[in-house]
Amino acid sequence: MPRGDEFRRATKEEDRFDAIFRENYKALFLYASKFVHDRDVVSDLVHDVFEKIWAKMNRIDEIRNLKSFLFSSIRNECINYIRKQKVREEYLNQEVYNAERELEYYSVHNSIIEDNRIDRLHSLINSLPDIYREVFILSRFDNLSNNEIADKLGIPLRTVETRLYRGMKRIREGFMKEV
Repeated sequence: MPRGDEFRRATKEEDRFDAIFRENYKALFLYASKFVHDRDVVSDLVHDVFEKIWAKMNRIDEIRNLKSFLFSSIRNECINYIRKQKVREEYLNQEVYNAERELEYYSVHNSIIEDNRIDRLHSLINSLPDIYREVFILSRFDNLSNNEIADKLGIPLRTVETRLYRGMKRIREGFMKEV
């Protein structure tokens, strides 16, 4: 606990700081608002300047023109904030650009893979025996039901189901050979 003289000096510094704060806060806030348009950020910047003043209270008399010092300090705080924001914005823009390029790459890459799979599927369908290929195409490309295929080809429903099953099994096996 501070003793007599130290306590009076501490109280005197606090009173002086309070007076400096009350006299200058509003003007510094308005001045900073010309550069930074976010009231919360401006408030933080002004408080940062006053924290620095508080840290220098024991040497406050060394500052020749306190008002000029305060306005220079808040201007510098605003400039530093704007620079940091600009760097952050450039970084984010670069990140967005990189993400877009990556998405384009994967989109093209996936497109190529998909095209290859489609080509492979057509190749496997074409390699099916005629009786399996015909049933498969009617089912998967013409969207006919098994009953409709049986009627169209004049074969039993069970034969359609068997041919479709065997055709799909060969196609699956063909894709499995790739892996």
